Amino acid sequence: MFKCKRPEMPKRFAQIQSTGMSWLANHPTGAIPNRWYKYRMVLGSRSDWACAYAAIYTREGTVDHFISQDEDRGKAYDWTNYRYACSLVNSSKQNLPSSSLIDPFDVQNGWFEIMLPSLELIPTNKIPHHLRPKAQYMLDRLPLGRDERIIKYRESIYEPFIEGQADLSFVRQRAPLIAQAVYKRLRGTGKVYAHPTYRLFLQGQATIKELARADRTIATQILALLKRKIS
Repeated sequence: MFKCKRPEMPKRFAQIQSTGMSWLANHPTGAIPNRWYKYRMVLGSRSDWACAYAAIYTREGTVDHFISQDEDRGKAYDWTNYRYACSLVNSSKQNLPSSSLIDPFDVQNGWFEIMLPSLELIPTNKIPHHLRPKAQYMLDRLPLGRDERIIKYRESIYEPFIEGQADLSFVRQRAPLIAQAVYKRLRGTGKVYAHPTYRLFLQGQATIKELARADRTIATQILALLKRKIS
């Protein structure tokens, strides 16, 4: 998870909200009409396509009700209750009580990080102490921490980079926390390896294959560093 943008409500949604609230007033029980679905892409665009939970960018997101409909039906058409979320997380979150979660809008940069090479998402000591139990609960209960499904998704982004099929900009544009983990692992290496192609590699303008063609020794050492498990 990382700091998310609060999407501004589109003016047209006011009519949906008004109609929806009127419907709710007359239907205290029963399934709630999904009138928010057609605003999924608007929510995604205004959220910069960032899944509020998984720290990935995706055009295949869904509308998550942070406070679920079971918890409070009155929030069903409340735009401020919507979070853009990948379907994997949203389908797992379902009706979890909001009191057990950290609102993604409250998350700050640096609260979570990706471990290499496992690609597990972990909490950091930058999370306020009183929120740490909720942070760990979310990582364990939702497919965020080490769940094999989210790991496979992260691998689909990280492996092309490791295999030299994509550069760091590719990673950064899809999973910024993975890119941050790479930069953290390679911190200080720019002073050790002064080769111009390595500078381009760090800037996301050259792949590991291009680096290998320029200097195989540097590329081999960098790959070893990225693949090393550090406790």
